[in-house]
Amino acid sequence: MASSPRRGTRTLVLVVGMHRSGTSAVAGELAGRGVDFGGRLLDANEFNPKGYFEDREAVACNEDLFAATYGHWSAPLRTDAVRLAAAGQAHGAGLADCLERLTVGGLGGLKDPRICRLAPLWDDAAQRLGLTVLPLVVLRDPADVAASLQRRDCMAPAWSAALWLLYLRDTLAWVAEGGRPFGLVAYDDCLERPDLLGEWLARHVPQHAAPASGASFLEPRLRHAPPPGHLVDAGVAAARGVFAALKALTGGGAADVEPAAARGLLPAVDAALDAVLPLVGPETLWRVSSPELSACWVARRARQRADTAGMWERVTGAEAALDALHAESQELWERVHGVEAHRDALHAENQELWKRVNGVEGHRDALHAENQELWKRVHGVEGHRDALHAENQDLWKRVHDAEDRLVRSEERLAESEKRFLTLRHTRVVRVAKALRLISEKTDA
Repeated sequence: MASSPRRGTRTLVLVVGMHRSGTSAVAGELAGRGVDFGGRLLDANEFNPKGYFEDREAVACNEDLFAATYGHWSAPLRTDAVRLAAAGQAHGAGLADCLERLTVGGLGGLKDPRICRLAPLWDDAAQRLGLTVLPLVVLRDPADVAASLQRRDCMAPAWSAALWLLYLRDTLAWVAEGGRPFGLVAYDDCLERPDLLGEWLARHVPQHAAPASGASFLEPRLRHAPPPGHLVDAGVAAARGVFAALKALTGGGAADVEPAAARGLLPAVDAALDAVLPLVGPETLWRVSSPELSACWVARRARQRADTAGMWERVTGAEAALDALHAESQELWERVHGVEAHRDALHAENQELWKRVNGVEGHRDALHAENQELWKRVHGVEGHRDALHAENQDLWKRVHDAEDRLVRSEERLAESEKRFLTLRHTRVVRVAKALRLISEKTDA
């Protein structure tokens, strides 16, 4: 049994398996039990309606690595260790960045069938980051894989069998060389008993593993099994012999297999490859019987028509958005024209200001010289500041005294005016009386 990672370490669950082997469904079940496959996943489609659980950046890295090594995921080529190592050196930083982001929460997951052929590169990046890697190899009957690839890609059974063996051969070689146990589970067993994955996860990361949230992700309806004996040609038959030997190692569950068992299976895989690869060539890629090929292409055209309808819906929505943007653009142009009207006025005003600025600049030197003279005088004035301050204090005292005297003088003046007015009134009265007496005597 594989040893569990120490508490506190970051762990990466590496889900590997041939295309159309159920790795997406297994990853979905693990995600429901606490494994973080990231938030930037590929979109679901008709072939994986519940999602692929493949990180977009990791997929981009794998595409770059395949371009530098095998050319395409469907190329039936044996591994070139030299080219693989060179590709790892060129893209190692990108792999490390992906793993750093996926394991930030402590328990991360990575899934992409192409990792079967690139596992040593991802493993090296994980080791450099100090991650604990838990490989989980997912098996599916090569006949089921061939049927699924024919339905999706119109691929011939022998070609599918060759790819199944090559992906498996590279995976077994990697775990055998790594010297550590690896998880092994069959897709059909997972569909029948989804709790197998939870038990396997709890054995290795009990501090992180969470119980399943809600109903199981795995559903038997996702299997789409072909009829018995369908697409079992010589290539698929050879691959199924290897599959039977591996399936026996699982014991019907999610087993932890020792590296020695993987090493022991490599000769059988190599022998099957030697028998299957001669059946594969450019002329056999699409070697499918006429009714099967016709049905395949009819289905593909139906998918294309559905995709076209979806694209037209998106185009219609985009046109509506374009009309709204056009109206908004017209309004913006009207505002722009208004702004342009202000621009000319501001430009004329700016020209006038520049004329005034040019005139002011003519006085700058004279003002500078005058300013220097003023500073000299200021420095001289500062010498008298203290004396003037003392004199000012004395003057303020005298002013306050004068103000007091002025107030008193005003009061006396007011009193004098009052007395003067009273006296004048008295005299006026007396004169009036005297004039009246005189007038009376004159009349008499």
